[in-house]
Amino acid sequence: KQGQMFAIWLLRTDLVYPPEIDVNETFFETPLRVHMTVHGEGPGGSDPYEQVVFEPDGGMLGVWHTYGFEWTSTRMKFYTDGALKWDIPNFVDAPMYTMITYEVGGAASGSEPIEPVVQASWPGEIEIDYIRIYATKP
Repeated sequence: KQGQMFAIWLLRTDLVYPPEIDVNETFFETPLRVHMTVHGEGPGGSDPYEQVVFEPDGGMLGVWHTYGFEWTSTRMKFYTDGALKWDIPNFVDAPMYTMITYEVGGAASGSEPIEPVVQASWPGEIEIDYIRIYATKP
């Protein structure tokens, strides 16, 4: 479904960009892939700092998956279905909101200009069973 995307991501509470941490971005024109990205001034000064793209076991369509993100003062660890997919040094030191979005249109969703959104098959949907966010005690 070109022109649509789903994301689980973190954005600074003061809404300043960068950084941005993408735990899962799924672009519907390539629905079998999960993109995990950290945008910002990483050790090379690049944006995105790094990115991992992979296809989860069992595919993405009609299958339940779990996504996890462990963020400590020294590491950022990304998980899919309980398996560690990515482990990088932490370079983000700012409070962040957790965002879950289903987006229609825009360059990131592959629909710039708006024409592909008009041609997209509707309706589009994402099913979420649960969301669990927790913190360790300091």
